[in-house]
Amino acid sequence: MAGFGIEMRIGRLRHRLELQEKSVTGRDSFGAEQITWVTKQIVWGSIEPLSGNEYFAAKQTQAAISHRVKIRYNSAINTRWRIKFGTRIFEIESIINRNERNEEQTLICSESV
Repeated sequence: MAGFGIEMRIGRLRHRLELQEKSVTGRDSFGAEQITWVTKQIVWGSIEPLSGNEYFAAKQTQAAISHRVKIRYNSAINTRWRIKFGTRIFEIESIINRNERNEEQTLICSESV
């Protein structure tokens, strides 16, 4: 498709991601909230570890920032949600609407260990 101004991105969004929202299901005998995570949507995205320089810069503001996740624009997602990828969990720290065009979002995340 060269010459038509179309940039091919086949395979860029290759990770199947579960977008999950926290749900409080009750309280235990000590009064602590009982929390479950409910999958709200399943989307395709890309997960990229931050480069060494990016990771160092991110640690200056938030110690746990470790990954960048790119997905198609999703108006429902917020920083109270998390991402599940297989057995891995990523907490969403911030959301960037790339170029403010409602086409793609970059989620800055920290991986739970």
